[in-house]
Amino acid sequence: MHSPNVNPFLRVKEAGIVEPVKNMNRKTITYTLTTLLMGALAGLNACSTKTEDYPVDPTLQLIAAHEWKIKDIKVPAHNGGDSVISKNCHINGAHIFFSLNNQYSFEDSTFGGCDTTVFPYDKGVWGLKIARDSMLFAGTKNKFMYGMKLLMVNNDSLRLRYLDSTAFVVKTVTLVK
Repeated sequence: MHSPNVNPFLRVKEAGIVEPVKNMNRKTITYTLTTLLMGALAGLNACSTKTEDYPVDPTLQLIAAHEWKIKDIKVPAHNGGDSVISKNCHINGAHIFFSLNNQYSFEDSTFGGCDTTVFPYDKGVWGLKIARDSMLFAGTKNKFMYGMKLLMVNNDSLRLRYLDSTAFVVKTVTLVK
């Protein structure tokens, strides 16, 4: 029925007779298919999600803008005030980084290390809750995700509050640039 020399671009008429598609040569078909393929690729590229297309949240920009240093670490005192528990090694040796690609690092650069029971030195991934009121951390040393309440952030300082589960005390950390 079908001959091997029949043009592959055929159409069927109502009478069942197969006839070659008229006015379509190989160059026209190739050009049409190439144009359709390029249009489809351009459409897919226009629908792609690029991070440049989305504005970065201003709170994230403030947090990730620069390196932070510890100004102080406080716990509630028995007399109703706050007691500063940070040491010189925390203030002079801690380097705290947050990046826009959700990496964080709480580094201790002091010789011999500083007291890790006062502040959780670690690195890993971080995120900001949708409500913009807490930061979440998943570190390499602490396998559990933990959160710190975001009390305040501006160009010069960042204040966080968290529950230290090892000491069962709420700590407030103030970071400055």
